[in-house]
Amino acid sequence: MSESKNIQSELLPKIGSGFCGGISRTQGTCGAVIGAVMALNMFFGRNEPSVPLDQCYPPVQKFVHWFEERFGSTNCTTLIDCDLSTKEGLHKFIQGNILATCKNITSETIGRVLNILDEKI
Repeated sequence: MSESKNIQSELLPKIGSGFCGGISRTQGTCGAVIGAVMALNMFFGRNEPSVPLDQCYPPVQKFVHWFEERFGSTNCTTLIDCDLSTKEGLHKFIQGNILATCKNITSETIGRVLNILDEKI
């Protein structure tokens, strides 16, 4: 997605590395959601703490509402129906090819974020 908006940085893969698995397999928010919020903030976020968040909140809220409607939750464990913090959950994830579900969620998320950016920019 960053390439399509002409943003290049060697830091981009690094800063997203801990998002996978519901924040490093802690049963938290889906990494695609966190990455989407970060991407939206790159365009709508503020540069100084004194600047109001009025420009940032609407596109992020729009995305989160869409995600919850589309997938039913923003929680990783709920989305994939397995607990990646356990050996059993990791086994289920691998044997059930749940990575395909994650890839689909991520792909749809990227598309939705790009749509929101195209609407606002």
